[in-house]
Amino acid sequence: TAGVGGGGNPNVLGGTAYGNQYLLDGVNITDPVTNTFSANFNFDAMDSVEVITGGRDAEYGQATGGILNIVTKSGSNEHHADGSIYYQAGKLSPYESNEVPQNNTSASANLNLGGPVIKDKLWYYLSTEVPYSAYRVSQTKEQATIFPDQAGKKLPAQIFMGFYGLGKLTY
Repeated sequence: TAGVGGGGNPNVLGGTAYGNQYLLDGVNITDPVTNTFSANFNFDAMDSVEVITGGRDAEYGQATGGILNIVTKSGSNEHHADGSIYYQAGKLSPYESNEVPQNNTSASANLNLGGPVIKDKLWYYLSTEVPYSAYRVSQTKEQATIFPDQAGKKLPAQIFMGFYGLGKLTY
């Protein structure tokens, strides 16, 4: 969208990355402390993203940037299932010439299910993701001066493993 830039927390039409309002199927999920999004879920569960940049109603008065509404998929009259696995090897990631290459690895397994509970009346959609990340970095020159006994040693790996779930009933 024109006027939208930045990364995970975009800036919209000159506003800061912390001036946005984040909605999930129209429900405000903006974190009141950080003023960024507060819910993680499976990327494959997204149907579309609506970005409102101007000419908005008073209900969005707290946002000085943009309104980002994530619309999730819904069930249908047929049962559907899909899954995916994503893997990224850290050694294949680009880095700047002044950065130390890092051995970071991330992977995620996803499963999505949808279908009718009552045909033509009530549908379900379930989505789950299990992300895994392992970050191993070498000591920087600054760290080596603070901890000389650790010079040249690899720091312990930092591991993250989570579970993101989403359930939706549509009537």
